Formats: sequence, structure tokens, C-alpha cells
Amino acid sequence: MKSAAILLTIHGNFKEMLTKTKGSISRINEFLLIKKFSKKYKKVFIFSDDKKDFSHILPRNCIHIRLKNSLIYLLFGWLIFHYYVRRYKIKVAYLVGSPALPLVFLKPKNVITILEYNYLWNSSYRYDKSLTLRKKLIKNGITSFLISLLEKFLVRNFVNFIIIGTHEAYDFISKKCYLTDKKRCNIGLL
Repeated sequence: MKSAAILLTIHGNFKEMLTKTKGSISRINEFLLIKKFSKKYKKVFIFSDDKKDFSHILPRNCIHIRLKNSLIYLLFGWLIFHYYVRRYKIKVAYLVGSPALPLVFLKPKNVITILEYNYLWNSSYRYDKSLTLRKKLIKNGITSFLISLLEKFLVRNFVNFIIIGTHEAYDFISKKCYLTDKKRCNIGLL
């Protein structure tokens, strides 16, 4: 049997899931996905930016890889993921959200990558209500643009399949032409 990886999005880690559900994550989509993968694959590696180890809530064949914070996740997560791909022969990588995309940077071609695209990473900066007007303008112009370019590059070069959960994400991907070869990638709304 092969190994697989589930790459949770930044700030979509176990700590946040437990907080949002008041300790009961058994019916959250990500947790159901982990259970399904644990039945199909010999080992499942779950990457997140958690500081604390949450292995105790996972099925036995699941290993929690903690990248400790968002900066390590974004800058060095791909190297750590690459190590696990080679060492444990990971064949499938399931990305929960586009902020997990940097982890599949330079992944081997034999690893099938599935991206669950529910919201737009770059647009989350535009609509963040906690930002002041000045910060919003800076993030809106610079950060949003850079993240949009990064998303486009990573989707075109390292993603095999895209599962889209919202019409906004579907429209965005269609209009921005994220996919250059329609035969290579399959897009489908949930």
C-alpha cells in the first residue's frame, strides 16, 4: 500500500478546527477526509502549521507533521514535504485550500496533487475586515497581486486535479486561465 499526504491550509490547522467546533471536529470535512485517507493508504502524513501535536485525535496510521508557524510553513514547508515524499514514497497529496500550494513546489511528477479550492487566497486579503484602510490598500495592491501570481504559477505547474467548492473560485479560475492544458487538469464543482 502507498502513502498519502494531506496538507492543511495556513490557519486551517487542528487548533483552529477545535476552537471553531468547541472540541468536536469529528464531522468537519477535513477530519472526514483524514479518516477516508487512513482507510485507503498505509500511512497518511498530515501537514499543518500547528505548534502542538494533535496525533492523539487522528487514526493510528496518521502522522501529524507540525510546521509550527505560518512563516516556516510558507518558506520551508516544501522542503519538509519533499523529504517525506522521497522517504515514505507519498503518491497522493491532497491540498485543503490554496494557501497549502507552496508545499508542493518542485514536487516529483509521480505525486498526484489534488487541490480543494474553496476560496481565493488572494481575495481574502481584500476583504479582511480586521485591517485598517491603509493596511488594506497596501495588501490589496501588493500582497494580493503577488499571491495571485504565486497561486497561478503553482496551480499551472504542480496541480493535477482541482475540486472547486464555490462558484466564485470556479469563475476566478476560468477567467484567469489558471489551467493551460485542460486535459491535464480536471475541474469540478462540489
